[in-house]
Amino acid sequence: MAAPDVRCPQCGGQLAPDEGQQFLVCPYCHSAVYLDKSQVVFHWQLRPTLDEGSAGGALRRWMAGNETVKDLDLRSQVTSAAFGYFPLWLVRLGSGMAESVRLEPAAATSVSELKRIQLPAGDLVPYEGSLDAQAVPPTVPLEAMLTWAEQSGVARDQVREVALVHIPLYTFHYNYRGRSY
Repeated sequence: MAAPDVRCPQCGGQLAPDEGQQFLVCPYCHSAVYLDKSQVVFHWQLRPTLDEGSAGGALRRWMAGNETVKDLDLRSQVTSAAFGYFPLWLVRLGSGMAESVRLEPAAATSVSELKRIQLPAGDLVPYEGSLDAQAVPPTVPLEAMLTWAEQSGVARDQVREVALVHIPLYTFHYNYRGRSY
């Protein structure tokens, strides 16, 4: 049985992935690509703009704000902080001249707000393999995400482009009134 023809989405060059390999760089144009069983897509990363101290400061400001319980910032204690790159499917949709972007988690998460973040397109850079140790591997296949999108009213012919994007994400755990969050 012949190996499937795998081509770079940027230059069309033939790719020769090793068995089981999901992330690779095109030897011709140096694009970072992700191999899903159903398709080859661009693989991007968003560079972090905050360090742990700045992210912790943003958390404390949120805790002190009006969207939380009174005195959450004073009555809670941060117990841990972790940094990693979380995968999202970026889907560019279009019909006619109108274009929109939809984000869907590419790994299991309970944080539904990730779908609502805004990705500054100019800050996306090709994914670097050196981040693999800090990156959550994608566990939601592209085909599953496209099926979910269809079930929510997105026709497949509206999909203009799909990419895998790893975003920098700080996760903080804190205790409040004897419960962990």
